[in-house]
Amino acid sequence: MSLPVTGASNWGVPLNNYIINVVLAAANTANSAISNHQTASDPHGDRAYALSLVAPLTTGVNGPNGFLQLNSIGKIPNGVLPPGGGRTSSFDVVKDYSAPTNGTDATTQIQNALNDCGTAGGGEVWVGDGTYGISLPLYVPSNVWLHLSPGAVMNRIVNGGSGLAPAYMVANFNGSTSATGSGNIIVEGGSWVFDSQTATGVPMAFVSGSNVTVKDTSIRTLAQGAGVLFAGFTNGEVDGVTFLASAPGGARSTYTSSPPAVRVESAVSSTISGLNAAMYTGNPCSTVYVEDCYISGNTSSDGTGLYTVFGGMAGTTNAQASSFHTNVFVRGCTAVALPANGTYPANWQSCTVTSNQFNLNNGQVFTATWNPSAPGTTNQVVANNTTTTATGNLNTYYTANSSGRTGTTLSLDGTLQATVQANAVYEVRAAIGYSSGNSDFKYDFSLPSGSMNYNATKVEAVYNGFSGNFYPALISSNVAGTFDTASVNGGAVTILGLLQVGATGGTFGFEWCQKTNQPGYPIVLLAGSYLILNRVA
Repeated sequence: MSLPVTGASNWGVPLNNYIINVVLAAANTANSAISNHQTASDPHGDRAYALSLVAPLTTGVNGPNGFLQLNSIGKIPNGVLPPGGGRTSSFDVVKDYSAPTNGTDATTQIQNALNDCGTAGGGEVWVGDGTYGISLPLYVPSNVWLHLSPGAVMNRIVNGGSGLAPAYMVANFNGSTSATGSGNIIVEGGSWVFDSQTATGVPMAFVSGSNVTVKDTSIRTLAQGAGVLFAGFTNGEVDGVTFLASAPGGARSTYTSSPPAVRVESAVSSTISGLNAAMYTGNPCSTVYVEDCYISGNTSSDGTGLYTVFGGMAGTTNAQASSFHTNVFVRGCTAVALPANGTYPANWQSCTVTSNQFNLNNGQVFTATWNPSAPGTTNQVVANNTTTTATGNLNTYYTANSSGRTGTTLSLDGTLQATVQANAVYEVRAAIGYSSGNSDFKYDFSLPSGSMNYNATKVEAVYNGFSGNFYPALISSNVAGTFDTASVNGGAVTILGLLQVGATGGTFGFEWCQKTNQPGYPIVLLAGSYLILNRVA
């Protein structure tokens, strides 16, 4: 349409019609474009591009690069996360399997959790605070993390059916049915009480497998018994483990050939019996780490010094002809009052024993032996180890709950005490768990007469009986002769300090009672409470 000239008239209607036609045509074109984008043909590819971004999220729920959808109770579904990547699926033996925490038999519930975790491809089996009776060996499948809280106690008990106590408490094989050992296992935390029964055995056994870590736990084993056994194993690690045992019941010579805390052996039936024949490969161990571990035990004396029941920190006691262990590392460990040697490296073709502190009598850090003779090539590094004469390291602990006490008069505990030497200096460590109902807990230490000081830092963890959790409560200093208290409802007290003995030795021990008399609420010390004195001068 031409624009009107000067003086023209009647041009408004044609101009208006023209504009309407132009706008309408543009609208129709836009509408057509929109319609085209809504069709499957998608001529410009915009729709396909958008779907390519969204589809992996909407179609990959609980899959790689997709959304994580929680289950009906707000937990990550079992088997969603792949094994081997830290915490994966989680199985709580108490909440999910109703394992009893009062010391009765919890084997079935814990084993069911381990089995389900293994079936899911791996993950964490969580064992919370409490005491769990173990009447059969716990088989840990591959890719499973058996994770105990610090307050969890695994206690070996007699099986109600067989009338026997288990020969081991944790293993990577299932009795005589396993043809191969499982691997990629972590056993962490808590404490394991094996010496509650007298039948022989070893608390933890790992045979013909690979990749197992035992860490940050305590193992109380039998006199003349090891704590951890590796047989024909590759990549085994024992890290930050405390080994405890009862007092020796015989002369030093009885224990000089006792098994060490960690045994490194070949996979043969003379090492561990009753397994599937396929497990006895005859293979030696390769790459075993024993690091930052601690041996402590009640002691006896033969007049030349104190000794415990442990034959050493690590070693081989059943060397097989021409079966040589390689890459064995013993580093940063402390062992007190060993009856003979620090390590027993029989048939250790290559090893490193460094930065250990061994308190020895009549022994050496390292004495290599060979069956039948040394291989052509050996690489044994022994350096920077410290040895001292065993001058008195003591520990004592409760194997079961104490009897209850009422009343407000402090009295010496019959178990948590030790005889200390004159003019000695001891590092003192104690962890006291208690149940007190509605009564405050009062405690102190009894000291021998003479000039001596006891200074400690005390950390109290108060137990809330309603929620089942421990909460840090306070940090304070305490001097012997001035009692301290802990809160009601039960809990735990950890004490660290230094004991300086004067010219007169005698009994050093833990005293306790109620702060206010509550006859209906006796205080009970819990199994696993301990007192350790490590002589430093």
